Amino acid sequence: MTVGWPIASISDLLNTDTVKNFRIYKKTIKNIWVESEFHFVLDKIATLPTQIIKQIIDQHPDFWLTNTESQFIFDFWDNGGRASRLAEIRGELANGHIL
Repeated sequence: MTVGWPIASISDLLNTDTVKNFRIYKKTIKNIWVESEFHFVLDKIATLPTQIIKQIIDQHPDFWLTNTESQFIFDFWDNGGRASRLAEIRGELANGHIL
């Protein structure tokens, strides 16, 4: 399943090929994932300033994102969308749905 960004809901996230592949790996190769590393990355994402995201996006060719799409990402990052999504992902990690 290919979805846009940001993914609309956690249920959409759980149906992505990435999560499906994680589940297959987990069944076939035990202990491949270190959950603390996922939390480390989520902590880093939580503290990334929007200015860094803006710099990254500004380095891409203009045709990759419209101004509206770029603004949507900045708004998502600044106005609670990021924090909410990180909390959802942490919850799914805790209940075992992602890993």
